[in-house]
Amino acid sequence: MGCLTFEMLDGANSQLYIYINQIQALKNILNAPYRYQNRLLDTVAERHLISVKMLTYLYEGEFSNEQMWNLVEDYFLGRVPEKVMRDCKKERPEMRIQDYGSD
Repeated sequence: MGCLTFEMLDGANSQLYIYINQIQALKNILNAPYRYQNRLLDTVAERHLISVKMLTYLYEGEFSNEQMWNLVEDYFLGRVPEKVMRDCKKERPEMRIQDYGSD
């Protein structure tokens, strides 16, 4: 049926754009795959890293039950402890910390 490409824009109201027979975009990716960037995939990977670092922080920290629940509540409200964000930045220096609600 030919070529089909798509682009998905993330955000509160994700959007999916479908481009039919856009051969040049496919050629550009094939000729320079190192330039290809998928923002949605990058965002998912960053959020996963934050989740892993947050769980490590919680399990390895010696927090009281109340402190633990306050940290979990803050996390789900978008506030990530500064130490967690520093640990993420060590692993992925390109992460923009200001994009996430660190304390």
